[in-house]
Amino acid sequence: MKKKWIHVGAVCLVSASLLAGCGSAREAGLVTAGSAAQEVKPIAVSIAEVKEGVLTGGSQLLGEISPKVSVNVVAKLSGTLASLSVQKGEMVKQGQVIARLDQTDYVLGVKQAQASLNTAQASLAQAQAGVSAAKASLAQAQAAVETATSSLNQAKSTYGIKAAGNTSYEIAQQSVTIAQANYDRVKSLVDAGAASKTQLEQAESALLQAKTLMNQSAQADAQGKGAINTAKTSVKQAQVSADKTAKAAVQQAMGGERAARAGVQQAQVGLEKARTALNDTVIKAPITGIVSFVGYETGELVSPQQAVATIININPVLVKINVSESMVVKFTKGALMDVEIPALGKTVKGKVTYRGIEADRQSKMFPIELEIPNPDGVILPGMKVNVLGVSMNNQKGLLVPADAIIEKDGKKSVYIVEGTRAIKRAIVTAEGNSTHVLVVSGLKSGDKVVVKGQSQLKDQAQVRIVQ
Repeated sequence: MKKKWIHVGAVCLVSASLLAGCGSAREAGLVTAGSAAQEVKPIAVSIAEVKEGVLTGGSQLLGEISPKVSVNVVAKLSGTLASLSVQKGEMVKQGQVIARLDQTDYVLGVKQAQASLNTAQASLAQAQAGVSAAKASLAQAQAAVETATSSLNQAKSTYGIKAAGNTSYEIAQQSVTIAQANYDRVKSLVDAGAASKTQLEQAESALLQAKTLMNQSAQADAQGKGAINTAKTSVKQAQVSADKTAKAAVQQAMGGERAARAGVQQAQVGLEKARTALNDTVIKAPITGIVSFVGYETGELVSPQQAVATIININPVLVKINVSESMVVKFTKGALMDVEIPALGKTVKGKVTYRGIEADRQSKMFPIELEIPNPDGVILPGMKVNVLGVSMNNQKGLLVPADAIIEKDGKKSVYIVEGTRAIKRAIVTAEGNSTHVLVVSGLKSGDKVVVKGQSQLKDQAQVRIVQ
């Protein structure tokens, strides 16, 4: 594969005499071997001419064996093929490891994603702690509001309105007024000789006490009002602290927690992707079957655009044929039909598993599929078969020898010879028998098709016609 390409390139570079390039040497029919030029030998082939004719009615239809299931195993990732566990022709079971890519970068990817998750989880824990602290601060602020409110109520109770509706100062003023009136009354009596001086002294003493109490009450009322105002201010400040500062801090902390939680979720997705990518470096067989193709060698760069391997299931195998509208009714689903396999020299039973419900737009033919048990695996894809016991009507058209047809992946082609080169040409066929097949498109009358030697050919290969 890659090694072979490098070798060919090296040969081209070493050939200084053909510095114009390997392509020009190939065009001239020459390749380089060291410093010597050798002529490419044309491939010997036998040909037959495509002619108009009548496909005579018979009791057999030409078909070809194909696998029941064919799966291309494609890597989901690009990477260097570290190991290849299977070879062509080997039997594998579903889930069996068939190849591994180099895991170095993907292991590092998992570690990096895990580290990112750990960081995100630490940030979330820190954010959650911030929410708890903010809620605790809010609780403290609300407690401060309650304390300040209690102090205000106490100040109002101590210095506020009394049950009688008057403050202590107003009550003291009333006492002074009463004491003053009593003093004035006693003094008038003393001046009139109706009361003693002792009584006047007592009235004067009571007046002085009332005035002293009034002054003390005035000071107490002033202090009480100041305490009330202070308590009101404290309530307002505590309320502002609780409503604005502490609640805002809680909201901000909760927003940080939400962002941190989203970061954790994102990091978890990243880790899951990294683990999936690491798992995808192990390539497993999706079905049980036989490895029919291996696309890489160890050390090569694997691409999702090219299959690592192809696995086919050949028990059972399928026979695919195309029939006309006049014949499609002869094939009923579940019917058993004889299928001759000339390469094995035996005839087996094939069961009709599919009958097309719509004709091909180009060929106007209906597809038919028959299933053949193949427990010992001796019936191989590509073998020609004849479906027996089906009578055909004589049909006119372009006839191509059955031996000229190559079928791969359900597509048919032939090699036509033009001058000294073989050109690969895709064709669409209709019915056929053991010797000839009707061609719907891809060929014209007079074309020379290769009937022997085509297995060695590639498009544009040089050929030599032999009988």
